[in-house]
Amino acid sequence: MRNRIAALAASVLILTGCTAIDDGTAVPADGTMPTLPPLTETTTEETTTVTETETTTETTTEAVSETDISESESEAEESETTAAASMSSSEYKEHFSDSLFIGDSITVGFSAYGYIGENNVAAKVGLNPSSALTKEIEMPDGSVKTVSARAAELQPKNVYIMLGSNGIQWLSNESMLSSVSELSAEIKAADPDCSVYLLSIPPVTEVYNSENEGDIMSRINDYNAELKNIAAQNGCGYIDITTPLQDSSGYFMPELAEKDGIHFKGRCYTLVLDEIIKNS
Repeated sequence: MRNRIAALAASVLILTGCTAIDDGTAVPADGTMPTLPPLTETTTEETTTVTETETTTETTTEAVSETDISESESEAEESETTAAASMSSSEYKEHFSDSLFIGDSITVGFSAYGYIGENNVAAKVGLNPSSALTKEIEMPDGSVKTVSARAAELQPKNVYIMLGSNGIQWLSNESMLSSVSELSAEIKAADPDCSVYLLSIPPVTEVYNSENEGDIMSRINDYNAELKNIAAQNGCGYIDITTPLQDSSGYFMPELAEKDGIHFKGRCYTLVLDEIIKNS
């Protein structure tokens, strides 16, 4: 990573052990993108919100130490050998300029790392299939609206939905799949000419799986298998972005995962985008 990061705002969402990043600013560059540095212990703001459907703990840091930056550079260089991106960041942006990506904090990373334009992402930390139906989120222009309203406004050619990582540990698969089905129908009604694609939810690392209750990876696999059927029933495309990210044991490859075992390092996004391009 040639560009130094002087300051980086980051947030952490914990849903029964599931962490999420908040919207942040990253410096885009061709090839390997920098990883998000680990959060420091020094915080300036901490807010805890409890609702019927989600528990949110957000921690904001003011600065990143030189040590954190060095560690991030080392990790970025290591992940550079994983695979070569098929396009530069600007080429990915151009390719998906008529698309809309809907999702949670993982989807936020598409624009935070500079691969997808902000206007082409409607995502929010903590968003799950159920809350995506009604939750109004802030858009790049400052307006607040639901993701389906954003689709109606933009009229994109393609819509990519990746939801379920927030909820896989505490919502039933049946409930989430029903919500995804409803959301895809809403988007098609709002933008009849668009193609809707349901993306499988990504894997978790073996360490994360072992440190949290239940066999989360097994639940993810079950969810994705059923999601493929939901896509077929609703006339949507289905794109498996999980398999390319898995190691020989079926877990998220550590070299592609952030330290929390859930989120993507910058290079991981290019693998996912290449898979999307290949299958849509």
